[in-house]
Amino acid sequence: MKINYNIMITIALLMLNIALEKLSAQTDTTQKTQVEKMTIIGIVEPTIEHAKKPEINPEIKDETVDFPKPEYQLQQTSPLATYNQQNSFPFYPLPKYQPTDENHRNYLILGFANYWTPLAEFYANMNAHREHAFGIHLKHLSSQGGIDNYAKSAYSHNNIDAYYKYMGRNFIVKTDLFFDRDVVHYYGFNPTEWEETGRTLPSNDSIKQRYALLGGNVQFSNNSSRPIDFQYYANLGFSNFSDRYQNRENQFTADFSFKKGFKWFRFSDYQTLGTMLSFNYYDEKASDFFYTESINTMRQTMQNNAWKLSLLPFIGAAWDEYYIRLGVDLALTSTENKTVFHVHPAIEAKVKLITEKLDIFAGLGGNIERNSMKMLVEENPFLAPSMAFTLGDATFLNKKITIYGGINANILEGWDLKAGANYSYIDNMPFYTIDSQWMIPTYQPFFANTNELNVFLNTNYSFSNKISAQLNVDFYSYTSKSFQYAYYKPNFKISFIGEYCPIPKLKINLGFRFYSKMWAYNGNASEASSINPENNIQLPCLYDLNLGGEYKIWKELYGFLQMSNVIAQNYQQFLYYPTQGITLMVGAKFRF
Repeated sequence: MKINYNIMITIALLMLNIALEKLSAQTDTTQKTQVEKMTIIGIVEPTIEHAKKPEINPEIKDETVDFPKPEYQLQQTSPLATYNQQNSFPFYPLPKYQPTDENHRNYLILGFANYWTPLAEFYANMNAHREHAFGIHLKHLSSQGGIDNYAKSAYSHNNIDAYYKYMGRNFIVKTDLFFDRDVVHYYGFNPTEWEETGRTLPSNDSIKQRYALLGGNVQFSNNSSRPIDFQYYANLGFSNFSDRYQNRENQFTADFSFKKGFKWFRFSDYQTLGTMLSFNYYDEKASDFFYTESINTMRQTMQNNAWKLSLLPFIGAAWDEYYIRLGVDLALTSTENKTVFHVHPAIEAKVKLITEKLDIFAGLGGNIERNSMKMLVEENPFLAPSMAFTLGDATFLNKKITIYGGINANILEGWDLKAGANYSYIDNMPFYTIDSQWMIPTYQPFFANTNELNVFLNTNYSFSNKISAQLNVDFYSYTSKSFQYAYYKPNFKISFIGEYCPIPKLKINLGFRFYSKMWAYNGNASEASSINPENNIQLPCLYDLNLGGEYKIWKELYGFLQMSNVIAQNYQQFLYYPTQGITLMVGAKFRF
């Protein structure tokens, strides 16, 4: 077949012409083009933030909701304090709900000290499944010891706590049950001097006081921690507080919190809108007892009911290193005599001066607290059985305004520090004076409007699992039109706990507590007009040093030695109630 080269050349030229036309069309500058403009506003530097080190005595927080300032957090009902205030040992208290250790979830501690002081404590945390956890804590600590020239000063502390926790994919449920039973004696008198006056010496049983606290909580929250997610928390609780003299206080609690993050404004990373709702109901029965010789006689009883309803809506915004939250705390309180509406600000601002190193914060707040029987007894276990009759309209403590500010700092790896100050205007702050109706020295609370200044420093330090220390320093100043001195309120407090492990098998611990001089009133100071300056007594400074050690004997068996009140100072935290002397305890701890 003969090829027609003229035709082939013609076809090639046509194809070349078409290709040139297409290329010309694509590169024609006369055609309008769309240009997308991108502005770089910052350099993306993805980093992994440093994990915050565990604190010295870590606690598991059940609320996963990151709500604002702790002052407005939903508070759980806590068991009674241990009433052996003069001797708190051993000085290494076990965390109540410590993180699960797969190898050693259970502890058993047995010890014995002079003054016939036995100690038995058991803690178990069973984590059968990742979604389920159960724990129980049992403790007994008592003393039959005495103090020279004083009546029987025996005490006893018994505690049972149990909890169950379910942690699902979307929600968390936790229940707590607790029971405390504590015994003290009104030993603040000299039996010899009592008999020399011709009076019948009271029996040990007649000066005994017994407190009991029974209750529980049910908590429910969603399992989400992202700032923009909807978060909620609910807590229902009940507690019954009673004493040997037929005083009784029931408390019902319902707390709810809601929070949602938004991105409404471009100037802020995110905004937060939320609210807290709380309702507390108190049912009280008070018995008026007086003491004649060796007989305690009840004159009358009184029934009290009170409640508090509070609502705290707030809005917050965070951008770069700044955070601000604006809110208002609205509360309604009601007693047998009156109903009062309260309004408190809830404003807080934070600035990160140095990322992960230094923050400053400031705020304006206030809140309503309950002057409950339980709270008063926790402060002073030597209150007279008739103390509930003095509450009257002082049922609620009102922090009308609180101005605060300070810093949070991570100075070095393992060294955290928090320092600041707060100034509060407080109505119905409790103080304590001698009860004039009893022949035995006991106390009655009285309430006064007070201005309180607190400057504080709290710091934790840990190094290489060998050294850990915690130091708390507080300065207080009180001013009031009702009294010259703030009775049983020290102006200066220091507490220190330290632990050193020179070798893996040995731990050495040290604890120190210091209170500055305090003023006491030897008489009835319920009204400013009745205060006699001659009855003002200044108590000396309070020093309490504790030393001890723990040594690993075999596998998970440890022996310990603990000394309390090493200085043997006969101090009085409350007038007429001195401490015991040096206490030496030996015992063993078994982990399994």
